[in-house]
Amino acid sequence: MERYPSIGSSLRSLYIVGIIVLIIIYTALADFTMHYVEDSSNGERLKLNAPYFFKHYAISKQGYRKITPLTTIYENYNALPSVLKEAIPEGWTGYKSIHLAEYGKHELGIYGSIVNNDTAMYAVEKVTQIEIDNTKILFFLIIIGSVGLITLIFISYLSIRTANQISKPFIDIAAQLTTGKVDNAFTKLKSNNDKYFESNLILSSINQYRQDIESLMERE
Repeated sequence: MERYPSIGSSLRSLYIVGIIVLIIIYTALADFTMHYVEDSSNGERLKLNAPYFFKHYAISKQGYRKITPLTTIYENYNALPSVLKEAIPEGWTGYKSIHLAEYGKHELGIYGSIVNNDTAMYAVEKVTQIEIDNTKILFFLIIIGSVGLITLIFISYLSIRTANQISKPFIDIAAQLTTGKVDNAFTKLKSNNDKYFESNLILSSINQYRQDIESLMERE
């Protein structure tokens, strides 16, 4: 008799692949969300602070002034370092997050705004120094991934167990029919695993069919 994979083994393979795919998606989504929230927070902070810096701090003769260990303001586009000029066009305003190798692969936040209806001033913040360390992010992702993995494994276990319970009555019936583990050809088939309506209905139908055949044969 040709052997076919069982429902349980097929579901097990399916769930293993599903778990791997979901963990990858789950972890990638968590990583994206953390960085997105972090970047948004950095941007909102600089958008709030920069106009205050522009208004209350005088610019030095060099065209820029370091306001905090993280933030430097520039009086116009020409005062910006050349690497920043390459990242934004002249007259640009708004907020932008940029990565520059010249700054040791640090991430910078740059905010530009028109001041006194005249010229654009710029505030540049070294956001890398206040971002969550990559080691901590990795640690959080491992925790999130582990919790997700444990949850999915538990759900998979329950699903596979249910699938096995569903298929067991059919296996019992097939075993009785093929191995001859009955008193005679028309003995009522039994299963200790017929807990579901469908399996009970099929078992009852098979037994009724066998009884009908037996009755017909006795008449002849």
